[in-house]
Amino acid sequence: MIRVSWDEIVGGLIVGVVAVIVWESSKQLWRRGRLRHEFGHLAGDYIITRKLNPGAREHGIAHIDVKGSRLEVTYRDLKPGESITGEIGMNESMPRSGRGQYHHIDGSNEMWGFWDVQVAPRNSLLVHAIYAHHREHYAVVSGFVWTQV
Repeated sequence: MIRVSWDEIVGGLIVGVVAVIVWESSKQLWRRGRLRHEFGHLAGDYIITRKLNPGAREHGIAHIDVKGSRLEVTYRDLKPGESITGEIGMNESMPRSGRGQYHHIDGSNEMWGFWDVQVAPRNSLLVHAIYAHHREHYAVVSGFVWTQV
């Protein structure tokens, strides 16, 4: 018969718990590094143009902060009383695509919509905005190219 003392049992439990903590911490560090590698380069300011009319620059500059696989978007340099903010969840399985939502306030008009995003070459994002027209009752899809500055 094998005899095991309480000290050995408690010691084994402590070693097991420490091993689990070390393993889970290393997985989180690896994931954070992978997300930084996949999405960190997307942080910064973007000039916005129409997809089908690249000479037509939109007002404002989109600023992106990266938090893991989530892009936090805030427009800058808008007219007084206007703000656009939103979030885009990048797809970890297909890191060149993402989906998100935005909130647009223009004076007394409060609007919401969705963004479909593709990471494009040359430091740019292809963004399709989908929203309901604020006066009419129909959906609008607009294509934009956000070019990093």
